[in-house]
This record gives sequence, C-alpha cells and structure tokens, in this order.
Amino acid sequence: MRQVSYFFGGHLADFPIPDDFYQAFAERATNVPTSPGPDLEKARLCLEKVLTVIADEGQPGTQGQDEMMAAAYIWFFFNNAAPESAIEGDVIVVDYDGDGQDIAYVPMADVDLVPED
Repeated sequence: MRQVSYFFGGHLADFPIPDDFYQAFAERATNVPTSPGPDLEKARLCLEKVLTVIADEGQPGTQGQDEMMAAAYIWFFFNNAAPESAIEGDVIVVDYDGDGQDIAYVPMADVDLVPED
C-alpha cells in the first residue's frame, strides 16, 4: 500500500493507494513529466478539495476514485521524477497556512507527525 498525505492549515488527511490500483495506474502512465507542471497542480488541487471540506465543516471529505487517481499520480510523479525533484516512498504535501500559496512535497519518512494536545 502506498500513501500520499496532505497537511493543510492544521488539518491532515491520508490518501491510501491500494497496490492493485497503483499497479494498473503505473502500467498505463505514459508521458508523465519528470519536473513539476500543471498536471501535478491539478492532482494536488483534487486532494486539497477534501481538506477544504475538513477545514470548513470539521468532517472528512469524500475520498473517491478521483482522489485515488490524484494520489497515485503524485506518488508516481515523485518516485519517477528527475533526481532534483525525486522522493523515494510515500509523499506528504504540506501547505502550512492552508492558502495554496506555499506548497512543499516532502518524503513521509522525513516527517515526524505529532498530534497536538
């Protein structure tokens, strides 16, 4: 199981990617760029919609096929990107302020998430 997580202005959501779904995605992935571009932004925005619902309504947003596809794209992109952008393993998208202005993509292995008291 692969995973993309998203930290958005104090809210966190996990987007698990089942192995069979990812394998089917990876087999069909062609012409995926090796540097960030508009497709990566579209995938991020798809996941951000779920976090926006959490932030606005205090309840989890729906995670369906579109979100799973977006998470698979992000995971695939960073695990196959050019060396200067590459991330090995699971990815966390970080938007500290939740405003979409300053986005970072970080290896999940480098992040120690500690719940607030």
